[in-house]
Amino acid sequence: DQLLMNENDEVVGEELDLLSNALDLALEEVPPLVEAFDGICYPAHVDREANGIIATLGVFPPEPRFAVCELHDMQKAESLRELHPPMQKMLLTSGSDAHYLWDIRDKEHYFEIEDEPYSSELVRRELFRILRGGKR
Repeated sequence: DQLLMNENDEVVGEELDLLSNALDLALEEVPPLVEAFDGICYPAHVDREANGIIATLGVFPPEPRFAVCELHDMQKAESLRELHPPMQKMLLTSGSDAHYLWDIRDKEHYFEIEDEPYSSELVRRELFRILRGGKR
């Protein structure tokens, strides 16, 4: 079951479509498709042994060019940049890949985002600007 939970770990719904299925598109086809919907495409947990892009392909691909990639373990950032030159120009982010609320990494890795005067639209716009721009 793919349950949707609220902040109190209470079930509020269920996702009926299986989300763990592989996508039937070539890697090069994905970024233009995502961008067509005004989204931002970047590979997640590239350093993970299971399903990370490096473990899957054996190397970080030179194409398509991503502005950002997400690491599970930021301590691997410099060694990965040395081993995979395409990553040297990228903004590296980190996510907890948490499956439970208590596993979410709080305040370890974050973006400083301009939010004055505060509005959710400004925060969203600034986050997208950072993610589209890549390494600062």
